[in-house]
Amino acid sequence: MRCLFEIFLKRGWSQPAQICLACCKMIQKQMWGCMTPLRQFKGIPEEILRRIEKKEQLSWDHLYSLTPA
Repeated sequence: MRCLFEIFLKRGWSQPAQICLACCKMIQKQMWGCMTPLRQFKGIPEEILRRIEKKEQLSWDHLYSLTPA
């Protein structure tokens, strides 16, 4: 995937390069783009993570805006 990303960059194809980079990041992090970023924390039960993912897509910007409570 990284090789494809480099090829797209060299040819100036911005849209395929953006999609390929997103795929590269998903493969590297072993996490799909539709999964909540909270999956990185191992202490959260799987059921809670699934409920969060069904309810809404939480972005990092949204998580930063939450209060500690």
